[in-house]
Amino acid sequence: LQAAVNGPQQAGVFAQNRYGQARLEAASPNEQHSARAGISGAITHLDGQWFMSPRIGSSYGLIRIPGLNNVRVYVDNQLATRTNHDGYAFLPKLYPYVRNHVSVDQLDLPLDITIDSLTVQPVPAWRSGVVVDFPVRQQTSATLTLTLSDGQAVPAGALITVNQTDTIFAVGREGLAFISGLEKVNHLDVVWRTGHCQAELAFSSAGASMIPHLGEFICQEIEK
Repeated sequence: LQAAVNGPQQAGVFAQNRYGQARLEAASPNEQHSARAGISGAITHLDGQWFMSPRIGSSYGLIRIPGLNNVRVYVDNQLATRTNHDGYAFLPKLYPYVRNHVSVDQLDLPLDITIDSLTVQPVPAWRSGVVVDFPVRQQTSATLTLTLSDGQAVPAGALITVNQTDTIFAVGREGLAFISGLEKVNHLDVVWRTGHCQAELAFSSAGASMIPHLGEFICQEIEK
């Protein structure tokens, strides 16, 4: 805003958001009035999707995390955008011919989702787009309570392996545990400092909630 005695009067408003820039200006020099307005942005069609963004002057990218909305996406550790309802996130500013550090926030991912890497490094061409899929997959997960044959809860801190995989889960208070990667028939191997037990459980995801509680299971102690 500019005002003067016996001089030109001027005013301007500028706005910027994730979709572009807009401006509105007015002036009154020498008792003549003028005004102008302008908008700047881009509309991009990529992978069957339309996106509005600030003006694209270099390379750009599209992140796909199918079915996961509102996931934060970072470029060079700076928050760039969030995925939309379909799990897409448009990145209008990427560097061409170099590895761009693009990552997602693990806290925004559901508990039944496993992701192989939180970071990808797309390399787009000059003034071109690149489509990047994050390696996510849904895991069958559940909670359950583990007790010993005498009715006592499996000690907190005991470690669980399911079906002889490398993934380890921990037992919480009162024998409560969260496990994932379940199959129709599962073998649980539980160890702690002074003990060792095993349990078998059958699981069906039909009609189950996202992370169901399977109830109480007896873990048979194994002598060392």
